[in-house]
Amino acid sequence: MAKNDKPIATPTVIVIFGATGDLARKKLIPALFDLYEKAFLPAEFKVVGFSRRSFSHDEFKEFALLAISEARKRYSKARAAKFTESLLYQPGFF
Repeated sequence: MAKNDKPIATPTVIVIFGATGDLARKKLIPALFDLYEKAFLPAEFKVVGFSRRSFSHDEFKEFALLAISEARKRYSKARAAKFTESLLYQPGFF
């Protein structure tokens, strides 16, 4: 696991529109987890999923854990669970 030499100090919020779709499940969520594992995300960050599906925060976290497990053969389940603590979900329409 590579570490970033200069940690990002600025709190950051990332919004994923269409967060329950294929792009988010197959690419975006696993890529964000990869950045998290490599310490390329700031210490204070949130990922807000926005989509039409009526998920709760916990259901979205489970969705993210499933996405990570589908994308990666080997990963730390504890690190993935810690990553999902920074996930939030907001259902809605554009």
